[in-house]
Amino acid sequence: MKHFLALSLALVLAMSVQISAQTIGVILVQDEAIDSARSLVLSEAILGGALDGLFQAGYIGTNLRPVLGSRQDWLDVVPDYYTLAGYVDYLVIFYASYEPAAVLQAPGLEYRIMAVNSREILREGRLEAVAAIGQNEAAIEKACTDSGATLILAGLAGLDL
Repeated sequence: MKHFLALSLALVLAMSVQISAQTIGVILVQDEAIDSARSLVLSEAILGGALDGLFQAGYIGTNLRPVLGSRQDWLDVVPDYYTLAGYVDYLVIFYASYEPAAVLQAPGLEYRIMAVNSREILREGRLEAVAAIGQNEAAIEKACTDSGATLILAGLAGLDL
């Protein structure tokens, strides 16, 4: 009976501990100089890779659709009402700059990681474009997906979130 009571008490205590994961929002500002349906597909692939990377690392990820803008627009991104109301803890803000070409390639990506409540920039950097293995659309989209996942995992590495 003592063991049953002790086990029951341990289970009640374990269930009362709040378990929560950090929620990270991902925003991608795409260079407005290249505005095409294809660039939007590639930007969506980057976001998909970023969300996959967050999931693999144990975070809850959320995102907005890619937006067209300048590098200054990217620098001006701050948490808005929806970010705060959505209980997002951190933002990863990408800037994708595509090189004009007949066949768009994976872009170089700049990023900033921001704490939502304090608006403090925790880390910023740049990831060069991941080269696609092949020149078909699927290979280029895969390179974009890999870029998003790589950047998330590298950017978050060592941060105490």
